[in-house]
Amino acid sequence: MLLAWKEDWPAARQRLEAWWQGEALERVALQVTAPKAGAVRPSQPSLASLPALDADATQEQVEAAWLDLEARLERFERAAANTFYGGEAYPSLTTFFSSDSLSAYLGCACIFSAVQPDTIWFKEALPRRELPLFALTPDNKWWRATLEMTALAAERSQGRYFVGHTDIGGVGDVLSHLRGPQQLCLDLADDAEWVREMERRLEPLWFAVYEQQEALLVPYLEGSDGWLHVWGPGRTYPIQCDLSALISPGMFADVFLPYVAAQARWLDNCVYHLDGPSAIRHLDLLLDIPEIRAIQWVPGDGNGPLSRWLSLLRRIQQAGKSVVVTAQPNEIEALLDGLSPAGLLIQTSCASEAEAHQLLKDATTWT
Repeated sequence: MLLAWKEDWPAARQRLEAWWQGEALERVALQVTAPKAGAVRPSQPSLASLPALDADATQEQVEAAWLDLEARLERFERAAANTFYGGEAYPSLTTFFSSDSLSAYLGCACIFSAVQPDTIWFKEALPRRELPLFALTPDNKWWRATLEMTALAAERSQGRYFVGHTDIGGVGDVLSHLRGPQQLCLDLADDAEWVREMERRLEPLWFAVYEQQEALLVPYLEGSDGWLHVWGPGRTYPIQCDLSALISPGMFADVFLPYVAAQARWLDNCVYHLDGPSAIRHLDLLLDIPEIRAIQWVPGDGNGPLSRWLSLLRRIQQAGKSVVVTAQPNEIEALLDGLSPAGLLIQTSCASEAEAHQLLKDATTWT
């Protein structure tokens, strides 16, 4: 597979395969992006990058921008052509729009912001009696748009860049959107068996979203990735349960962990998205799942720098899991002083292509 804008993809692929195995080659796995030297416009390679909108743009205008699939693809390709993909970074297009997209496919109303056009919120929850029947139907415009975007992008890419699966969301997080996080916590206290039943009904749809997109992507791509942009051979995806930050380890293990474990078993390569200090209390439970091969640690706003979390990251490595973190370039040397490069993947960005090249050279020395 030959990628556009990424001539050294075969070497990057080898390093990513080694990372999944908890290893490192001649240096730490490092994904670094920067504006390409001589770029005619700022680098902005996210599919979610929408055109500039007036602050008073209506919901209908922002939604129309999301659903203009051809324009979004053209913006992605234009931005990718002006991006330097260094190390293990590579061009990858995410096929939809927000976290926990399955919520929208099942009837959650989307709330848009002209000020933050790359962000979508879901409208507050439904009473139990109004919960949908949990079916993916072609008349849902967001599900239809996701499939149309996937097919259009895959055919247009012809293997020149990766097309990632949409951010499906964890089944616990999807139910949290459908009910509202506060109400779902009350549901757990009042009727945990009802919550388990809703999870059982949601789980097959999670797999169905992945499989229906997979069928459109396989003819064009080798391996797969998702919103995290960490490629792996076979079925590769980041899984999560951000709702876990609101509940005890006992409740998490009893109600939600079985579905996390089932997703991990089903995938060939699975990284768990561990988001914020309140989620750390569940880490031992996650480390005990052998099919979770890596942990992505996200400290959250105000909880940096990453050097504060070295003992946590070492704990993950010592459990035999690989690690993904996003760091500023000036943090990377300290990370490599405190962590093994084996099974460590660092995502970062630089202000220029020259700085990115220098960082890659430095990383080899630091490793």
